[in-house]
Amino acid sequence: PPATPTPADAAAAHDEQPFFLDGPRMLRAVAFGGIFYAPLAHIHYEFLERLVVRKWRTSKRLIPFTKMFIEQFVYWSYFSNAYYHVVLGALQGFTPQQCYDRVVETLWDTLKAQWAFWIPAQLINFRMVPVRHQLNFVLVVSLVWTTFLSLAFPPTKPVTAKSDS
Repeated sequence: PPATPTPADAAAAHDEQPFFLDGPRMLRAVAFGGIFYAPLAHIHYEFLERLVVRKWRTSKRLIPFTKMFIEQFVYWSYFSNAYYHVVLGALQGFTPQQCYDRVVETLWDTLKAQWAFWIPAQLINFRMVPVRHQLNFVLVVSLVWTTFLSLAFPPTKPVTAKSDS
């Protein structure tokens, strides 16, 4: 299997082509972050707070580690990365099968990169940022993360059925 792309790999590959602003790509990224991701992330962070702090009554020093573990290894990282690839694929005009195939092709590499990036970021967030600002922290840090995803897993053209002419 191919090695997990790093930010350096993504930047090097991107440096081979001259810069141009890809308006539709930027709009897809803005739509994902502002319309598709933020509301679900809000629900996710409310759920984590309710579960870990209120229901489980986790000790204060363990809260950051407990939240990070649940987020990264129980459900959120798998869901959010698959969701990213499905939404961006759909916004590019992919069929449901093509979106599914993209998730299958990219999920493991995306997860490994996410764990390297988000585990330290979330430990800082859950330890140092007041709960009411944790989603804001994530949304700002997500600008870096989604830029990396966009460079590491650039958009592709949907495959269209070939005609027999």
